[in-house]
Amino acid sequence: MSKQAFQRYLDSRTEPEGKSWEKRKQQWIDSVARLYQDAEAWLAEYIATHAVECSRERCERVEDHLGRYAVDALRIRFQGQEVRLTPVGANIIGALGAVDLEGLAGTVRLIYVPRERTGPRFTFHRHEHGAPSAAAEARAGRAQAASADLAWKLLPPPPTREYIDLNADIFLEALLYVVGARMQLPGE
Repeated sequence: MSKQAFQRYLDSRTEPEGKSWEKRKQQWIDSVARLYQDAEAWLAEYIATHAVECSRERCERVEDHLGRYAVDALRIRFQGQEVRLTPVGANIIGALGAVDLEGLAGTVRLIYVPRERTGPRFTFHRHEHGAPSAAAEARAGRAQAASADLAWKLLPPPPTREYIDLNADIFLEALLYVVGARMQLPGE
């Protein structure tokens, strides 16, 4: 690699790589906290009557580039059942993060994706080693722009692969599914 090419590469980096991963890790932890706030808000009337109890506990994760970090898991208890929202990680193929909703009867995956996304999207790009392509630069710009408008969605099991916007009704149906009180998820 020539000095000019190396300098162009260095100049193209707006912030040190480690700093951007730290920022990404904090965004991930914040998004999980917002998911839990939403879940507790959706359960608020049941929490108020003591029919449901929620608590948080710290769990430790280790991911490539993000290193070791602490993030909360949310425990939800009702009717002798316990359900957990457990962070899977931020480095997930096709999403900017995933959390599992786990109960005795099953697990449902929640994913953090751009709000307009309705399902998985696969694209392939080819560029020469060492030089980012115009398409790669455009993708990076779109990803950064889209990061301001992300949403949690339910990922149904195969063969269905259309994401379902997460709201109070969908969350409650997913809770019923993971404790065995419902045989199907929405969209199945």
